[in-house]
Amino acid sequence: MDMITQNPYERIFEDMKKHIKDNLKANVTPGGYVEMHQDLDRRLEALATDSLRATFETLDEQFKHSQARQKHYHTKGKRPRTLMTIQGEVRFEREYYVPKEGGEGFFYVDRYLGLPERDYYDPLVKADILCTSGKMSYGQVGRVVADKIGRRCKQREEVERATISRQTTRNIILQANPAPPPDKEPLPVDTLHIQLDEKHVHTQGKEKSTHEVKAAVVHTGVENITGERNRLKDRHVLAETGSAYRLREKLLDHITTHYDLERLSHIIVSGDGAAWIKNSTVDLRFHKDMQVTYVLDRFHTDQAVNHITPLTTIREHLRTCIRKDQKRYFQDTVRALADHDPKRAETILAKAAYLERHWPDIQNQKDSRFTGCSIEGHISSIFAYPFTDRPKGYSSQMMKKILSLRLLEANGEDIRELYLRRYIENMPPTDDIPSINEMTKDRPSPPSEHWLRELFKHINHGGNPILNTV
Repeated sequence: MDMITQNPYERIFEDMKKHIKDNLKANVTPGGYVEMHQDLDRRLEALATDSLRATFETLDEQFKHSQARQKHYHTKGKRPRTLMTIQGEVRFEREYYVPKEGGEGFFYVDRYLGLPERDYYDPLVKADILCTSGKMSYGQVGRVVADKIGRRCKQREEVERATISRQTTRNIILQANPAPPPDKEPLPVDTLHIQLDEKHVHTQGKEKSTHEVKAAVVHTGVENITGERNRLKDRHVLAETGSAYRLREKLLDHITTHYDLERLSHIIVSGDGAAWIKNSTVDLRFHKDMQVTYVLDRFHTDQAVNHITPLTTIREHLRTCIRKDQKRYFQDTVRALADHDPKRAETILAKAAYLERHWPDIQNQKDSRFTGCSIEGHISSIFAYPFTDRPKGYSSQMMKKILSLRLLEANGEDIRELYLRRYIENMPPTDDIPSINEMTKDRPSPPSEHWLRELFKHINHGGNPILNTV
């Protein structure tokens, strides 16, 4: 009888001991390390996939011969199935069962383990695809994930042959719906910082539409890591492909659930001065004592000054006027520049008008609580890649899916865990299989402490004495 019918872990233990014995008996030279390691890699892959196959088929056999099955279900013969797992491709057979009272048939192993019908990639591979898609373009994901499957010492042609196609990756992402991150305790802070900006993304398709990805970065301050390196404390990134109103809804919901509003007294909002950004400050006054300050960020301030003149000395003079709140001197300098260079007068006056329109917001940069604005860096690292690096590379639907994965990754969430949690939640119920509880006592038992201790003792034992125990 196959040992896995008693305990699948014992089979693994015995195969591991046999492999150690074979290696110790072999006449391995120092130069044969590579060959030995590649052989070990192949054996481990075969061991893992064979063990999974034997486990699946043993579970099915246990159910087939149970009294509950014989009482309620007919068997209609074995059907093959192929499943790509992290360990490698597993091919197994299982019975198809039909209720004697009539009704829809089913595969017990598929139902018992929660395997969706006709899926080639198992949930763990799909979870890895989603997790990797939060870090890189889905065109690269197939190669990266395929390299993790099965053997570790693959040659290039083996990786290319096993690469998951772009279309498969796309379908998995579109069908996925990770669970929302768990709630956290509200943070008791006095000051909150919000940075706002937008990114235009061109999508593919007949409409060739352009979406405005509006983004918000919320944090509670800046902390030093090492030397000159700083990071935002309690950073959380939000984004919305729709209207500014929908982003404000998300932002308000995040603030009300993640911060102690009774203690929160000051919110500092920064951005490029767009109307939708300044209008957002109105909704942030959660109580009458709440103070909301809007700041035009230094990046757009300096950018406008640079567009006015290429001369370094005049740029410094204009910045000094702004910093010291000398608006009249600023205006006089701008008029002189426009008169001196009529060809650039329109640009000079437009950029000067932008700075004058936001003059009070620029002066708010002096607020000791203002810690700067890094929204442009976030836009570049989170949203510009991969969207604008690959113009019209995504459909509208795919763009939203990728955006949600990018946000989960940026916020430090475990995408793999969230996907698997939702997967488990959506597993079909097994209450309609009468034997499910009865079969509990027949399931393979987990590894005992005794044989685990034996396993580690043999693995850690040096020299040939291990052969005496194999």
